[in-house]
Amino acid sequence: MPALEELCLRRVRASPTWIQQHLQVARSPRLRELCVVELWGPPPSAPPKLDEVVSPDFLGQLDVLQADFSSVAADSELEQVLHPPLLVFSSRDTGPRPLPRHSICHPAHCRDPQDLLDSLSLLARQLYLTPPAPSSTSPPRLLILPPNLRRSAETLTHVAHHLRAIEDHCAEKGVRIVWDEEVHDGDFVSPALRLYARELREARALER
Repeated sequence: MPALEELCLRRVRASPTWIQQHLQVARSPRLRELCVVELWGPPPSAPPKLDEVVSPDFLGQLDVLQADFSSVAADSELEQVLHPPLLVFSSRDTGPRPLPRHSICHPAHCRDPQDLLDSLSLLARQLYLTPPAPSSTSPPRLLILPPNLRRSAETLTHVAHHLRAIEDHCAEKGVRIVWDEEVHDGDFVSPALRLYARELREARALER
């Protein structure tokens, strides 16, 4: 795969060793964007996690990394990495835990008001568990939300109340909200993440 620049691994069943053997700089020297969704291990082993399949060398060549919640361990250091930024899809199935440094919440069930409220309630709990930004000089955390949330808030008072609470939590915790058109967890890759990653690279270049 020497010419490959983007790769999405979706519903792949393989051992962590096999996946890591294929995610190497020598095999894909031009790869810059990697999306991982629903990795499955060979029975009866547990599903592989990103930390197990992405080596430090391979990680260093990527511009962006995107994954679903189930592919990222709860204590993964990758969640806090800036280069490349890891964008994690929020999911109601994982239970409340602090937001990753870069998170996307685009519930496909936004059409139903109750499901929308449930998703916003979980997001509020995740923000409550998220520690404040370490310093004013560090890049802000990133939360990508779909514009239809704001459109729903214009007509549904209870949605507007929850959304204001989310915005207040984000301001308090140093989380930057970016409104971006809906991207599902199998799509590749969030345009807002690409733009944010470019901003981080440019800021890093100025520091050198």
